[in-house]
Amino acid sequence: MPEMDGVEFIRHLARQQYSGALILTSGEDMRILKAVEKLAIEHDLHVLGVLEKPVTPAKLSEMLDSLDQVQQEGTMLLQYDAISPSELEKAIKNGELDTYFQPKVDVESGQVVGVEALARWIHPVHGIIGPNVFIPMAEEHGIIGVLTHAVCIRALEYAVRLKKMNHKLIIAINLSVDFLTDLDWPEKITSTLEDY
Repeated sequence: MPEMDGVEFIRHLARQQYSGALILTSGEDMRILKAVEKLAIEHDLHVLGVLEKPVTPAKLSEMLDSLDQVQQEGTMLLQYDAISPSELEKAIKNGELDTYFQPKVDVESGQVVGVEALARWIHPVHGIIGPNVFIPMAEEHGIIGVLTHAVCIRALEYAVRLKKMNHKLIIAINLSVDFLTDLDWPEKITSTLEDY
């Protein structure tokens, strides 16, 4: 890219209101890649993920599979200006947030070894709303703690069911950096884990 660097190119895509998906790849440190990913997301670009070089066909295929999932869900890439923070709070209280699971596959064996819990809002009017719409809103309006707790509860409910079916899967849960300011959270999640 002799005329512009990757960050400048992301700004260019944002100005063009690029509606496709984006995969970021670089030989730079993963922390830099993650910072660039955050920049792209803040510019309303849909980032499938980041890949460190060298990019392997297996890693690229995994990213493209997630694009298929997004396209099947259809509504995930849309923005909903009409949705308010109070509506999100109400949705959390009413149990409208569900947890989808993306499998984590061991590349060598092809076996599913774990899952990542992904929040989806099952909206009565708009259908399935992806986290790119409501997570930034939750962070901005101080609802992220309640939302994260709801996702944890749903993930634990599924974990109990999986254990009863003799599935030994690790469940990963994404935590917002903003949420980590809650110093009481380790005790809260420990108590919740004990309940389940």
